[in-house]
Amino acid sequence: MTSFETQALCGNVIGSMVGKDKGDVSNRTRCAGAQLKNNAQTLAADTVVIGAGAGTIAAAKKMPKFQSAMVKIFDKIGKHIYPLRKRAVELTGKYGTKFKTFELTRGVRADKLLKAPGMAKVAAIVALPVTLALGYLENRRIYKSGQIDQKYTDRAKLEKHDKEII
Repeated sequence: MTSFETQALCGNVIGSMVGKDKGDVSNRTRCAGAQLKNNAQTLAADTVVIGAGAGTIAAAKKMPKFQSAMVKIFDKIGKHIYPLRKRAVELTGKYGTKFKTFELTRGVRADKLLKAPGMAKVAAIVALPVTLALGYLENRRIYKSGQIDQKYTDRAKLEKHDKEII
């Protein structure tokens, strides 16, 4: 596999071209093409997810009933989570002041968000699934990038082994 330094400095597309473990130029080019395709697919999926989130916020801004429904959902979630958070703060206070302080400061932010205007609540309720989806897509891209890198490294090793035998 290409070294971590090469991947970090050059990126996975250029890193495949300069990696010494990929064999000949044609194998390196195929690897770089596969990495570029993987990056483009992830970028397209990211664009769709961000567009869906932005579209939801825009729809909530133009449709008051949709906005009020999302605000009600946010308030219900907040109403159920608030006592749980408060109890967690009480329990964590027994185990350490640093964690308790951290929870209290985060809780103050949550309290402010519960009192926020409608569109802020809509943005908050849309931001969570969008953030989770983007994280999932990035993890999938990284995993697939490793698979591609390993595939072309194995091909180069097999090609080198075949040349040694012949």
